[in-house]
Amino acid sequence: MKTIEKFSTKTLTAHLLSPLILAIALVSGCAQQPAVTPTEDPRQLTDLATDILTKAVYVSSLFNQCTPLGGEAELEAITVQQDWIDKNWPAIIAADHYYTKQFGSQAISYNGQPISLAAVLLAYNAKKRATDELNLKQRTLTNQQRTCVRRIQTLAQQEMDLAASEQARADLLALQQQYTGDTTRVVPVPSLAGDVTTERENGRSYFVLSEEFKKECPEGQFIVLHNQWPREAYASYCGAVPVSLVSCEWGKCTTQQP
Repeated sequence: MKTIEKFSTKTLTAHLLSPLILAIALVSGCAQQPAVTPTEDPRQLTDLATDILTKAVYVSSLFNQCTPLGGEAELEAITVQQDWIDKNWPAIIAADHYYTKQFGSQAISYNGQPISLAAVLLAYNAKKRATDELNLKQRTLTNQQRTCVRRIQTLAQQEMDLAASEQARADLLALQQQYTGDTTRVVPVPSLAGDVTTERENGRSYFVLSEEFKKECPEGQFIVLHNQWPREAYASYCGAVPVSLVSCEWGKCTTQQP
């Protein structure tokens, strides 16, 4: 009888230990998994930088539209924006640096500043997405504030991270390590986009230029870069493909292509 009890105790101990040993083995195996290696593929890194800058412009536009509303919306926007900058700015400026290296050779000189039509479209679309989402012009001030508070709170809870995957995080960290410039000064990004906004109205030459352009490209698009008569400037695109920068003075227009 004693022998049976002794055997049962050993068996029970073995059964209890087996899951523990298995768990230890699994944890040990996970700990020994190789770290993700950052990519050196320029296309993959350019795509990452583009994604980072798109999100940075979009989120910044949310803050910029909500802050002037005052009240809780202003407080929420200012607080979360500072957290966002503290957490993400070194990565954003590193992404902008890499993006500028990739697209700088395609830049057009405008007002003494290099402008990339691709960067202009990126910034314009990201700002327009934020504007369309908030839709503040169609709301009363009270509803504007409520909309902003909800959106900013959701951002703070769910969208503070720039990169979602381990590979993206590893690649972004590598870009940060390569960047040796100032990571404390907050400036508009992408730096190659200039002062693009969704708020500028079309200039006097816009309609004629747009209609003429659409004869060649039905899905053509013009983004207003400058509109202070007698000077106007537009970035033109066929679909999402950059075509030219159109500069006008007193209605006489010239084009520059990247």
